[in-house]
Amino acid sequence: MKITQLALLAFLSSSVLSGCATVLIAGAAGAGAASVVGERRTVGVMIDDSAIESVAKDEIKSIDEIGFGRSNIGTTSVDGVLLVHGQTHSTVIKENLEKTCMKIKGVKRVYNGLTIEDNVSMGQSSKDSWITTKIKTKFIGESGINTNTFKVVTENGTVYLMGVVTRSEGERAARIAAQTDGVVKVIKLYQYIDSSGAKEATEPKLKPSADALTSDSIEVTDL
Repeated sequence: MKITQLALLAFLSSSVLSGCATVLIAGAAGAGAASVVGERRTVGVMIDDSAIESVAKDEIKSIDEIGFGRSNIGTTSVDGVLLVHGQTHSTVIKENLEKTCMKIKGVKRVYNGLTIEDNVSMGQSSKDSWITTKIKTKFIGESGINTNTFKVVTENGTVYLMGVVTRSEGERAARIAAQTDGVVKVIKLYQYIDSSGAKEATEPKLKPSADALTSDSIEVTDL
């Protein structure tokens, strides 16, 4: 994607306002090499992810039933892995959104975390936000884990962990999340890299692997 100076400035400004860490720019290498401290995605990839989320949200809004507030759906993209999470009353909406999102430019994989049930209460939403905060705070105090490497999304007690990570740091983060009060399940939606930083090859999937690890009755699932 060709990034204009205006688009880059807008993205960096929004990152600062949302509380992200200081952005370091490798000027000679251009925008493609820019990154947030601890982030393994380039600014270009982060902007692509932002665009994916925006397009996905537009697709959601295009469904009349959702427009009337009958569903509660969020989208999060990291390195082309798109998470669709929340609640909907319609199996058709869930299935159609998954198919539509797979067609969005730049999407490598889609994890459809929508559940067919009533929207969560404000109280539960507040609990989810608190769980996310607690997990991020634990990451800060954990050796070998950079909070900016991970994106944490909590939905009705289910924690989704996203990021470009090694298997060892990804597993460590999952265990920390699983041991946090209020967490029902941890789902790992990682793009794995090896010790040299090279990405491991993965096959596109719509659904998670059936394999799961368990710890203190907390399910930890790999995509």
